[in-house]
Amino acid sequence: MLDDLTTEDFQTLYTHEMNVQGVSANTVIHYHANICRALRYAVKIKPIVANLPDLVESQKKNNYVVSFYNAEELNQLLAVIRGERIELSVILAAFYGLSRSEVLGLKWSAIDLLNWTISIKHTATSGNLNGRYIEIEKDRTKNKASPRILPLVDTFYELLIRMKE
Repeated sequence: MLDDLTTEDFQTLYTHEMNVQGVSANTVIHYHANICRALRYAVKIKPIVANLPDLVESQKKNNYVVSFYNAEELNQLLAVIRGERIELSVILAAFYGLSRSEVLGLKWSAIDLLNWTISIKHTATSGNLNGRYIEIEKDRTKNKASPRILPLVDTFYELLIRMKE
């Protein structure tokens, strides 16, 4: 069955995933890498003689363009969420530049009220697994540069003290 595949089959698969399934070029790059890795092993143990996805022209990676709120937009956002459950999360993200997964991964153990610091060392995100919505917590950050210790400013310190009580 693998012997019947062509490079065009893989190119069609990647194009289908992007155009019909709506996945990003970066996701297709990850698919391609995983398929290549699996078939490279198959070549090594000899069920197939060639790793055809290696011959397929790969997608170009999308450049991520950072966008952010200006002062007016941020003030509008803060006015809308004032008093809501997510207020602290949004304020922390806006002030410290934390990602959504970093804010969701914050734990009380990462907040040092004695030394007035917040340690960014956990993340949390969500996804679908076999059609079920799941939350994924990790005791690590996205990359080696992401863990950091940030100073608590007076406003956050007081707010966290009130929340903890």
